[in-house]
Amino acid sequence: MATQKLLTVDQFLELPDREGVRRELDEGRLIEMATASFLHGFVQGRIFGLLQKWVEDTRAEFCIS
Repeated sequence: MATQKLLTVDQFLELPDREGVRRELDEGRLIEMATASFLHGFVQGRIFGLLQKWVEDTRAEFCIS
């Protein structure tokens, strides 16, 4: 198993942007993942709309965190 070089926050912030790639820094480890697609955003919006309607219809207490 290869070891991965840990990055500082400054090194992470200096990385060039890559289109279609989202990056996170977790305890010095660089994590790269594909950005969300249009379909992902569409489904997310639909689910939120259904939940919002349910909260309004039932007058349930609702908290977004």
